[in-house]
Amino acid sequence: MVECTGRTSGDGKKVLGCRSSRRPWRWLGYMAMLLVGGITLAGAALCLRASFISGRDYFGTRIAPDANRQLTHLHGLVERSREKGRVDIMDGYSPYCGFSSEWAAAYYTFYSMCLYEIAQREPERAAGFIPDLTFCARSVLRVPTGVADGQLAGYFADRSYVRGSAIQAGYAGIVLSVRKLIAKDSLFDVPMKQNNECMVNHIGQCLDCMPQFWSSDQATQLYAIWLYDQATGESHQDLFRRWERVMRERFMDRGTGLLYSNIATKPDRHLDEPLGSSIGWTALFLADVLPEFARDQYQRLCQYREKRYFNMAGVTEFPKVNPFYAGDTDSGPLLLGMSPSATGEAFCCHKLFGDQDRFTRILRVFEIFGGPRRDGTSTTYYRANALGDAILLYAKVARCRYPNGVPVEAHDRHQQK
Repeated sequence: MVECTGRTSGDGKKVLGCRSSRRPWRWLGYMAMLLVGGITLAGAALCLRASFISGRDYFGTRIAPDANRQLTHLHGLVERSREKGRVDIMDGYSPYCGFSSEWAAAYYTFYSMCLYEIAQREPERAAGFIPDLTFCARSVLRVPTGVADGQLAGYFADRSYVRGSAIQAGYAGIVLSVRKLIAKDSLFDVPMKQNNECMVNHIGQCLDCMPQFWSSDQATQLYAIWLYDQATGESHQDLFRRWERVMRERFMDRGTGLLYSNIATKPDRHLDEPLGSSIGWTALFLADVLPEFARDQYQRLCQYREKRYFNMAGVTEFPKVNPFYAGDTDSGPLLLGMSPSATGEAFCCHKLFGDQDRFTRILRVFEIFGGPRRDGTSTTYYRANALGDAILLYAKVARCRYPNGVPVEAHDRHQQK
């Protein structure tokens, strides 16, 4: 509808003018409708694309072809690291992904764990993994490149091997024990034994009196000690049971039953709430060491921190979303409260505990938003870094500890009573 009005110009003449009676808000309404429609169509397109992605292939008896292609990429990264003397995660990855020596050790750890899982499922490939495992072991021990493998016995005899931090000791212990289990030689026996003794003593001290430590770091150490037992025939079951008893009695959140992440002993206190990335990490590394404890934490992680959007899912870092907190080194950048680290660790847990549906939901997230690049011979995720790629590969190649799955829904009903 158009409304015509008259007005007087500067020279006194009458001028006819017209103006629309439509309000500007109507145009804003149309634009909002178009925007909502566009978002709806984009969401529908993403869900349609995601529906064609399935994790079934990764639950077979053999390693899936895509996992082998991803292994090819990580093997190439190790080969380039041999030439440079260090792992270079800037090669082929997004430029915002930083890397420290601690995270480099974490990369070597998960890569070694991937090789161990593949060797368990396809034993005929184990011998081919020994060179890479030897390089990983030398890297976590920081052995100079000038020391040949034949000189390692004398090199270690002159030193007392003690790592600088608890988490790095756990990383080193895992790599050394995995190599021992596959290579079945004594090349790194001296530092492996020294490192294991240090970890056992450190965990005992933390349970007695320690001003601050991370429960997830100790989960890494416990898994390293468990692998050491598998490689040497020793047993530290008393330590495992003591750790579980202390955590259950003194450091569980009363509302959710989740393990506190940052804790202290004597006086007992928690310095942080249960973090999604810490719980996922703990359940992942304790799946073999303390299977009942790990399964319980996994079930509670799914119950209290999983968020589903259509046919995809993610895991939040905190119980409540804080829009002003962008994340940290452990959680990664947060989006709607969801942590890429916690989601990746839950991805591994879904495989370990046999939940194919949840595994597929997270696989869709990484396949759509992770920037996968496939060139026929290798697979990598551009928006991850080397450690992220290794964690995703571990989820794809790990053996199911519970082939029939874990009844998370039954656990939910139990908690609601």
